[in-house]
Amino acid sequence: MALDMVIINLLNNAYQSLGDKKVISVVLIENTIEVIDTGTGIPENEQPYIFERFFRGEEKKLNTRGLGLGLPFSKMLAKALGADLVLKESSSEGSTFLIEWKK
Repeated sequence: MALDMVIINLLNNAYQSLGDKKVISVVLIENTIEVIDTGTGIPENEQPYIFERFFRGEEKKLNTRGLGLGLPFSKMLAKALGADLVLKESSSEGSTFLIEWKK
């Protein structure tokens, strides 16, 4: 149940940031799940803070409702499942989040 919540949150975030291509991919490989979108990306100066409670990016504040708790809560749930949730990469062409279980 907790993993469902993490993935749903990542998919919702990806959907909210979609660019012109409008593609979201979920890739499952061994002990990892990647959620990849073709969205607007997360500005580099905001990336260190995305897992902080109540942090909302400047662009997101203006366009999307929310409290800034989705990613911190998802990271906490992932840890409870023995995994880690990280931002693998983000640019103006999209973002990739990774859920990884340690071997």
